[in-house]
Amino acid sequence: MDHGKKKVIHYVDDTKRSSLKGNQGDFSFSEHAMTHKSRLPLLPSSQIHSGPRRSLCMIVRNEEDNLGACLESAADLVDEIVVVDTGSTDRTRDIARRFGARVFDFPWVDNFAAARNESLRHATGDWIFWLDADDRIDAPSRRRLKRLFAKLGNENQVFMMTSVCLTESGIALPMELTYIRLFRNHPEMRWKYRVHEDILAAARVLGARIVRTQIAIQHSGYQDAALRMRKRKRDLRLLQLDHADDPMTRSRSSN
Repeated sequence: MDHGKKKVIHYVDDTKRSSLKGNQGDFSFSEHAMTHKSRLPLLPSSQIHSGPRRSLCMIVRNEEDNLGACLESAADLVDEIVVVDTGSTDRTRDIARRFGARVFDFPWVDNFAAARNESLRHATGDWIFWLDADDRIDAPSRRRLKRLFAKLGNENQVFMMTSVCLTESGIALPMELTYIRLFRNHPEMRWKYRVHEDILAAARVLGARIVRTQIAIQHSGYQDAALRMRKRKRDLRLLQLDHADDPMTRSRSSN
């Protein structure tokens, strides 16, 4: 593998990949975006920041070594933090509460989508922004996020951001994954699949406009080789369960 070049995987519509038009600074708009519902109603609630409220939603388990740094980089950007804990035995819950998070217990059922959807069930914001405990937002992306959050209204849009994996030395790997990270809080916006969970299908059903951003989230979850191997074994097992649930489950790119 040529480590001098980064391989970029854009996890967009897998049946209709068209070019993106209308680059506007930090954002570009999908040519194939569906806009039959251009706006969704805002939730009637108070907020810390001006404009629509945004909820940071997370799922965690035994993340005391990671969660503090993650929330340090993100907590002040949102109006509420919702943390769903799937069985921590360490100080994870205490750390979350120290940042003002509302913490909810949810038993692990071998299903990442189920846990993420539980976090959405508790969110009260108009917009959902999600992170994992081993994600970090650096200063340039924090500035871009602030600008993006300031522009949010009641448009029916989803925003894609890049997840940059890090090596043991903290240098970016030659692979970047692009996910929907920010979307409207709507009862039909829900993840599916046990692993490599997907919310793009729900966005398409709602006719959301897909907006690609220049925001990058640093992901440190694969820096440890032994942890990478454990995660791969876990993911394979969950993929096999997904296939057993539905043999016609489509092939999905990994996260």
